[in-house]
Amino acid sequence: MFLYEQTETALEITQLGWQRQGFFAYGNGCFDTEWHTADEYGIVRLQGGNFYLPGCSTIYRDDIKLFQFERRFVYTSYNNVSLREYSDKLVQVFGDNAKVGICFLLASLFRDIIVGQTKSFPILNLFGPKGSGKSELGHSLMSFFIIKNTPPNIQNATIAALGDAVAQCANSLVHIDEYKNSIDLDKREFLKGIWDGTGRSRMNMDRDKKREITCVDCGVILSGQEMPTIDIALFSRLIYLTFTKTEFSTSEKRAFDECKSIRDLGLSHLTLQLLRHRAKMETDFSTNYRQCMDDLNDRLKGESIEDRIQRNWVIPLAAFRTLEAVLDVPFMYRDLLGICVDGIIRQNRECKSNNELANFWNVVSYLQQDGEIFLEADFRIDYLSGLKTNKVKDLVFKQPRPVLRMQTDRIFMLYKKFARQVGDNALPTESLKFYIENSKEYLGVQNSVRFKNIQKGVEVTKEVEVDGKKYYRKTSSTKQALCFDYTELMENYNINLNIDMGVSEIEESDAHYKAKENGNSPYMF
Repeated sequence: MFLYEQTETALEITQLGWQRQGFFAYGNGCFDTEWHTADEYGIVRLQGGNFYLPGCSTIYRDDIKLFQFERRFVYTSYNNVSLREYSDKLVQVFGDNAKVGICFLLASLFRDIIVGQTKSFPILNLFGPKGSGKSELGHSLMSFFIIKNTPPNIQNATIAALGDAVAQCANSLVHIDEYKNSIDLDKREFLKGIWDGTGRSRMNMDRDKKREITCVDCGVILSGQEMPTIDIALFSRLIYLTFTKTEFSTSEKRAFDECKSIRDLGLSHLTLQLLRHRAKMETDFSTNYRQCMDDLNDRLKGESIEDRIQRNWVIPLAAFRTLEAVLDVPFMYRDLLGICVDGIIRQNRECKSNNELANFWNVVSYLQQDGEIFLEADFRIDYLSGLKTNKVKDLVFKQPRPVLRMQTDRIFMLYKKFARQVGDNALPTESLKFYIENSKEYLGVQNSVRFKNIQKGVEVTKEVEVDGKKYYRKTSSTKQALCFDYTELMENYNINLNIDMGVSEIEESDAHYKAKENGNSPYMF
């Protein structure tokens, strides 16, 4: 009983990084306001109690299979480089991408504070060809926590392994490499779940097979040679950075070698310096977040930006604005604001051109160019003075406007057939109709639109007899058609159905609208 009462107790730290008790844990010690090294048994004695880090205990010293991550995620004091010196070198090597990366690091160090405000946290996506430096920027940021980090390959890693990787640390970084659009659907869903902190459900065999949810408490870097546009919902959860340069001068190579030699010594001492500003982040982030959002709104006036993309970019921007006064880095908020605006516009443009609806219209354009669908048989484009559909009643144009009217039966089937041929996932018909009917180019359904009958590229004719003489007359049929503003389609999806855009004959029904051109119709524009 005496021995039991005199024996020290310690709480085991199972997740490195930020702890709810108010300190940051590395594998070999803890930091509150100063650094505390663990003893030979892995015990760290703090004011709030004793804590156990098994990875550095002599008990497991000879077992190389256990605590591999904990033995790499350690504090070192080999390096004396300043934040200004290292950030100077990063910007010299990686340009504006380094500035965004540094700010993403700042946000990740205080992720719990930020998520309390935003309820979400983006993934930093580094995209570019082989040899462009994307993975090296990831390694450079990871050196704040791990020396010579080896990121998991998303192609080879299981979802369980990926889930464990992002659950190992809090308020730090995890780098996942070699992203490709061919990854399994489950892995894409896993990546999307990182955005709102959704962890992986698993069975805990150590606790009577109780089901538990692994946490996502860290910032994630995702690098690869393919743009993550296979799932636009994933793409909109990223901060998208591009790396285009693959050939470098001698001076640029020298600068990179210098940067690499610095990071290989470890930068955990800089991490501790940054963690000292937590109180400022707690008190000021919310105000700066709102101010940064206002600044972005002012700079993005006139742009139609997806809200999620803008909210992703504002997080590193607000994190930097909050700490700008106490940081010594080679850029200012004004510079970073311009970089973020350009990044938002670029990512939003890619999002529009690669979404499900854009893919459909690209397929339609291809089918027309390849001779699979035909003008006036599957679709027609006419300049109309007005339009009447189930969506718009007595719509009057100030000037004749090109309207695309499309019968969907063949086009929808050919869209699915083409998707199967190229290995893409075609939207189900009902989902496609929903996207179409809720697009801003959509004008509604019009009944009794006349289309030519064409089979295999040849107009279908019908034999008729007049005054004893036989003639062959071209045939047509009236069908229901979806109507679109063709000008908007061309501008929004960069498609061209390769037709003569001269003013066509106004249909008989247009006479009804001509009389209203000078009227006060609420649909005049």
